[in-house]
Amino acid sequence: MAVSKRAIEKHIANRRAKGVSDPVIIAELMKSPGALGNSVNGFMLDAKKAGLNPTQEFAKVFGLNTKPTQTAKKGGFLDKVGSVITSFGDGLKESVGGIKQADLYLKDKVSQGINAVTGRNIAPTDNLDKYNLGRKAEDMVRTEYRAKAGLKGTDLSKLGGEITGTVPIMMGGGTMGAGAKGAAKFMGKEAVLGATSGAIREADNAKHRAQNMALEGIGGAVGGVAGEKLVAPVTRKVGSTIARRAANKSGATARSAEQLVDDAIRTTNIEVPPAARQQMVKEAEQFLKKGKAVDGPAFVRKNLLDRHGIKGTQGQITRDPAVWTDEHELAKRGANNPLNSKHIENHQQLDELMQGLVRDTGAAPTESYERISSTFKTLKGADEAAQNKVGELYDKAKSLSGNDAQLNHLRFINNATKDLEDNMLGSFVKGDTMKALKGMFDDPDFVLTHGKSEELIKIINARLRATTDGSERQALGIIKDNLSKEVDRSIDEMTGLIGNGPSDGGLIAAKEAWQEARGAARQRFEDLESVPMLKAAVEDVEPDKALNKFLINGNVGDIVRTVDVLKNAPGGDQAIADLQGTVIEHFLAQATKSNNGAFSPAGLNKAINSFGNQRMRALFTPEQIARLNDIKQVADILVQQPLGAHVNHSNTGSVLIKQLLGLVNVVGSIPRVGGMASGLMLGAANKAKDISTLGTAAKMANGQVPITKNSSLGLTPEMLEMMGLVQNVSTTLPAATGAAMSGQ
Repeated sequence: MAVSKRAIEKHIANRRAKGVSDPVIIAELMKSPGALGNSVNGFMLDAKKAGLNPTQEFAKVFGLNTKPTQTAKKGGFLDKVGSVITSFGDGLKESVGGIKQADLYLKDKVSQGINAVTGRNIAPTDNLDKYNLGRKAEDMVRTEYRAKAGLKGTDLSKLGGEITGTVPIMMGGGTMGAGAKGAAKFMGKEAVLGATSGAIREADNAKHRAQNMALEGIGGAVGGVAGEKLVAPVTRKVGSTIARRAANKSGATARSAEQLVDDAIRTTNIEVPPAARQQMVKEAEQFLKKGKAVDGPAFVRKNLLDRHGIKGTQGQITRDPAVWTDEHELAKRGANNPLNSKHIENHQQLDELMQGLVRDTGAAPTESYERISSTFKTLKGADEAAQNKVGELYDKAKSLSGNDAQLNHLRFINNATKDLEDNMLGSFVKGDTMKALKGMFDDPDFVLTHGKSEELIKIINARLRATTDGSERQALGIIKDNLSKEVDRSIDEMTGLIGNGPSDGGLIAAKEAWQEARGAARQRFEDLESVPMLKAAVEDVEPDKALNKFLINGNVGDIVRTVDVLKNAPGGDQAIADLQGTVIEHFLAQATKSNNGAFSPAGLNKAINSFGNQRMRALFTPEQIARLNDIKQVADILVQQPLGAHVNHSNTGSVLIKQLLGLVNVVGSIPRVGGMASGLMLGAANKAKDISTLGTAAKMANGQVPITKNSSLGLTPEMLEMMGLVQNVSTTLPAATGAAMSGQ
């Protein structure tokens, strides 16, 4: 069903009212689904058959302007991004659109055959024409978007799209061989590939396609040579510069730098302080702004080594197995080899890092035995102080006048006896406790004072510590409870009487003083039982086995309580520092106990892992733990062999070189194959000699972070796609560039 001219004019008016430009309106109408699009395309197809320009004729009828909108206003970032995306897509589609055109061409021919056989127009035969009109519409939109964004001159984004579509074909030519013959062969391949590229490029008709094939065939040959040597560097540099500038202005480079550093930190699992991270991000951003890619993990490793004043080798920083292998083979050749000296120095540096941590704990510069002995003295002093405090509290309690306050001993005995009988525990009251109770009951003149009640409590507590009989312990608890209640009843009965207040030494003060004294005594006994190292110190156990028993293999809770006791003891801070230093020296001893004292990361890791995270947190501060983790990471970087490295640890590398050189003459005498085989072996021997030079060793010893020049890093993946820039593009790319430029 055809759409009226009035309906089309109404649609145009509505779109203009919304600020849509005329070229975009024309493109929208051509792409519209249903009757509207069919009517517009039908009009244009009729105009084409009449030999007229379809879009110009349509614009003339409806009063539209096909030229791009002219504006003095500079386009914003989003306008430019939209233009870049549109242009790149248009260029990509144009580079391979010939495939779609060929498909539609065949489809139209089949439809023409069907219509001829049936005598009716039942199959559409204008599919190719409609596609070509649609592509014209898209090109109008591309041009309009460029004008809106304020972009002029060569459309590099479209060129990028064309290059991207052409690269897969042109890469088949390989690289140019040496000499005139190699150049001719290369040009021939590129000519064929260029012609193929021209065949699949969009064309208005068969004549246009033939021109594309001829021009791109020439372009492929010429571009393959000129582009490889001249065009490629310029094209890549110009494209990268434009893209980088856009990325820098949009903040994409800064975000890429942050992502590069954070990804590297996660990959390496190296703890990086905020200030160090910020510095790395800043440096990475500067590299990326210049189009240089940074090896992120190597960057983080080098930063860690720099923070500890260590200069790593190339193999250590990159962890590249091949470089690591070469370095260690080189290090075995000559006593003055800088790599050999570097590796020896690394072990000394790791030892010094551990010793520096010991010094920073504040540990006394003595042997472990002396440190543990000193800690035992501190612990014993803490217990003596606790004992003295208990004695002072008991003396204070005994001195109060409230101790003479009388309690109702018969009421206490009756209540206690009743509770014991109710619980069927009367027969379990024995020994001194039974004797004391019987004495109260039998003596008619007996007076139970608060002071005597405390003596009874001491008797009961002593029995509680001695017996393991559950029933007896329960019976003793009932007696203590009733005695405490009798004291409380007496306090209530004597309320208001002189000598009963908490501040005048009365019964209340006496009760509280005795409770405080008993609490202090109980706490001391609990400390002795719950802190094995404290008990060992009090019992004068020899400290020689204390390190392994109480720290290295000690219970985590025991270590926590030991540290708590020391924190409150005179000289306790020094004792804690001594324990920290002693444990760190234990780690160092485990890391260097084999291989003639060489530092072993595996040994260090095993010792720390065996000690465990919980013990670490119990004994060390978070800062000390972070430094230990740093040293573990440094040791792994400097010493731990990366996966894939194959170092000849038997020190036979130099012998092998001599053997290779010696075999060259022997193999060379073998008929037919001798010349070739000896040549290969001579090459291998010379290669081995070359790599063993001190100059190479010195270069490897001066480790740097690998930086790739002219990188496209600093751009988001989306922006790379927009610009048609592919990182690490093969040198065959310029051939495609030459072909694409010749085909314009």
